[in-house]
Amino acid sequence: MKKSSLFLALCSLFLVSCSLRPSATSATESGHQESVSSEGKSMSSSEGGASISFGEEESSISSEAESSSEEENGVSSKSEEVPDSSSSLETSSKESSAAQEANLNAVPEEERIYLSWEGTGSFKVSYKKSGDSEYTYIDPELVSENEAHILGLKEGTYDVRVEAVHTDGNTFVYASESGIPVQGTDRSGYAFFNRTEGVGAYNLDGTLKKDAIVLYVDDSNKNTVTYNGTKGLIKILQRSKSFKKPLDIRLLSSIETNQFQKKDSSAFSTSHTVYDYGGTSYFTNTKETTYTDLDGLTSWVKGPSSLEIKSSEYTYKGVSKAGDTDSYFNMADIEGAENVTIEGVGKNVTIHQWGFTWKKCSSIEVKNLVFADYPEDACSFQGGSNDDMDYGNCFVHRCTFERGKNNWDCTSEQDKHDGDGSMDLKFLSSFTAAYNHFRKDHKTGLIGGSDKHYTKCVTFHHNFYDQCSSRLPLGRKVNLHAYNNYYLGCGNCQDMRANSYTLSENNLFENCTYPQKVTSGAIIKSVGDSYVSCKNASQAKASARTDILSNACKPDGNTDYSKFDTDPKLFYYDSVQKKSGIAPLEPASDLKTLKSRAGVFAE
Repeated sequence: MKKSSLFLALCSLFLVSCSLRPSATSATESGHQESVSSEGKSMSSSEGGASISFGEEESSISSEAESSSEEENGVSSKSEEVPDSSSSLETSSKESSAAQEANLNAVPEEERIYLSWEGTGSFKVSYKKSGDSEYTYIDPELVSENEAHILGLKEGTYDVRVEAVHTDGNTFVYASESGIPVQGTDRSGYAFFNRTEGVGAYNLDGTLKKDAIVLYVDDSNKNTVTYNGTKGLIKILQRSKSFKKPLDIRLLSSIETNQFQKKDSSAFSTSHTVYDYGGTSYFTNTKETTYTDLDGLTSWVKGPSSLEIKSSEYTYKGVSKAGDTDSYFNMADIEGAENVTIEGVGKNVTIHQWGFTWKKCSSIEVKNLVFADYPEDACSFQGGSNDDMDYGNCFVHRCTFERGKNNWDCTSEQDKHDGDGSMDLKFLSSFTAAYNHFRKDHKTGLIGGSDKHYTKCVTFHHNFYDQCSSRLPLGRKVNLHAYNNYYLGCGNCQDMRANSYTLSENNLFENCTYPQKVTSGAIIKSVGDSYVSCKNASQAKASARTDILSNACKPDGNTDYSKFDTDPKLFYYDSVQKKSGIAPLEPASDLKTLKSRAGVFAE
């Protein structure tokens, strides 16, 4: 992006010489949010910017050129203090030089902007809609050294400003950029069908909901962050419904925890089970000590009832049959939450060695997170039962799901070495997964835990399934809309069963084993799908968009969804244009670009 201009540098000199702070409002002042620091204190977004330290002393502002010059001459990296405004000539020279050398880089993403610049010191960052008069400061937690993230932006064009903070507290405009285009998020799909408000803590236009709580968490404060008397990230999520306000949890770093230690299970199989041959030595374990444990996670083991095993790290449950042995490790069980967003602030913020089960939750948004080495599920959603399905409107997008890892597989099938599932669903409705990258996952996505489980109104679009083994998804008793997904080098892709009905539009299957399979009365209606070098033929029915296919889909046990994809009461169907009422469908041949468009943000 372009360098800051001399004009801006002169303007900044004027501000400093007059000892004035540029006009700006904080997000709190404008009524958008309650911001909570990592210590759990409520604070205004206009409080001081991130302070960068060298040794024990806070540095003043310097450009990288000044710093490197001093280091070459053997001088300490602590930069020279900027003179006060009374030394107008020297101040003018330094501030003009700093502004010109800032090299501000602005990278717009969906409803956010990433900023980086050269130089060190203490900075504040603000933004405004192009054409508006006042700037809004972002929370100081979003400013780190020489970069910042501006979140919660409505689609439009924006101006940004980076202010350097003098040691005396005065500021000057260090760098600025104008005319930055920001796109909105694609909120197509069932999560937003007939919905008049946003999902999670954000409005439909991408701005935070009124009175939203914004909580900043990193790995150092994951167990101590406090809000409203509740301490720890997991406890806050579990009690969030009682807050009566939308909650936005912004993760500033990866959140890690320990797995149980590695157990050798190579001798076990369905004919030589852990139940019969594992004994006390196999069903007794302790955790590794690599990381600080994340408090509040659920772990249990099901093993032979003849064994008496007690542990402070997991609950042991006795079972009487070999086929019932199982495990459930490092899961954040969140029940009854509503209007919650959990998002990564920067790139590659990772949920490492644990995962979520959202139970009986509604209006949940998960975005810009990497899930890796999860021993059970990465991010799953479930209601109560076939008779208790009134939960949903959940949205998972711009996430990356790496392969899971389980050091201690207690199942008779020995099929949890790679975790149990990336994203499983059952007993809920109105769910959308979009622009996610599933990379080399094993059991990727299950809809319905058995042929008797109902799930209603699910949309998967613009996901990149990258060398995944199976379940893309495996669906039972569900009406599913899958469009503009890219399946590359995968095994079993769309694997539909038990009277499920799938509308599959403009998907690309390349080098896959089974692109589309149907059993037990399931139907896949394929419109515009493309198959390149797949080993087996598709079992879908190639159709025109308006064709009616015979099926018996009742995803809630009662309502007839056999024609859901052409019924505007049951689906976002444009009955005038006779097509799905979404953003324009992309041709299947264009979907290879999802390699760069799906998954977490680049910055």
